[in-house]
Amino acid sequence: MAKQYNYLDRFPKLPVKLFEGTRTEYTGQADDGGKLTLGVYSAELEKGDWIKVKDHTTNELILVEKVAAGDDQAHGIMIDDPIGEDTVTATGGTPAAAQRRTSTVAFFGLGVVEMTVSATGAVSPGDRVGQDADEIMEIEQQTAYSSIDGEDDPGTWISLGYGAAGYSVPVLIGASMSCKN
Repeated sequence: MAKQYNYLDRFPKLPVKLFEGTRTEYTGQADDGGKLTLGVYSAELEKGDWIKVKDHTTNELILVEKVAAGDDQAHGIMIDDPIGEDTVTATGGTPAAAQRRTSTVAFFGLGVVEMTVSATGAVSPGDRVGQDADEIMEIEQQTAYSSIDGEDDPGTWISLGYGAAGYSVPVLIGASMSCKN
């Protein structure tokens, strides 16, 4: 019998924070007669979900959300169950960064490299980036995330996080982001 091969083994894997929308708490009776409180997210993520990086402005943070129907880009797939317990966020609220759950994502690309953002300006998560023509090992925005149409050439570089000028950001090298559905 042929060996089953998992191609996800070849993708770069990183721990990330999850954006899952608002959190609602439900309280009920447990099987043992005690009380049970359960938190449910409006856009809950689970192992196997396709994800994309979420736009934000916090330096040195990789934040992802679920790819929605009609989206034309995906940056990776969740390969672990989310972990973390939020006992702070009030029902109906959106968890702060410290309360967000964490998971591991296999990103669709060849590798991830930390690079410094050029003094010419900030880069946002999902922006197509390239090497600054005037600086070695510095990057700058080439195409804003909101302007990428999903028909991208495989092999592009994208920022996985936000970085103001002079900050380091993880850059996905060899990204393939199209997933017209």
